[in-house]
Amino acid sequence: MCGFPLQPLILGGNAELWLQTYEAHHSIDNWPELCVAVEKKFGQDLYHNYMRDLLSIRQTDDVLEYAGRFETAKHRVLVHNKEIGEVFFVQKILDGLKYSISKAITLHKPRTVDAALSLALMQEELLEASSKRFVGRQKEFSKTPFKSVSQASQSVLPSSGILGNQPQPEK
Repeated sequence: MCGFPLQPLILGGNAELWLQTYEAHHSIDNWPELCVAVEKKFGQDLYHNYMRDLLSIRQTDDVLEYAGRFETAKHRVLVHNKEIGEVFFVQKILDGLKYSISKAITLHKPRTVDAALSLALMQEELLEASSKRFVGRQKEFSKTPFKSVSQASQSVLPSSGILGNQPQPEK
């Protein structure tokens, strides 16, 4: 709101009542002064709230959904503090990814959030593809009968060798 001084100020409800009260008790000489008053009244805790949201964000669904929530949280924080560097955001996005994705991406040492997200999307695709192949092979393996360990060792090991006969298990 404070970035557009030519735009008429349109408020409603409690904000409109607050402005009327503020104007009655204070002289507003310029637009930046009003911006400071509005920020003090309505935006005082926004930065802290947005930072808390950013720090607690975690991947709960796919990477694209997480990326959308992360970008929103990142830009809300940057509006209030433009000094936060890319290194912080890269580390934060890696920390919030699922472990199976973040561990592979960390090895690449991405320098930007965009690079980290690109790698995360590729890793997610690879994990999905490998899990589909594993599920297909698991079905193939489940069709073959398995022998117990004792049955397998009896059929593989010869009954007699260089050192003599193999000891028989007691019954």
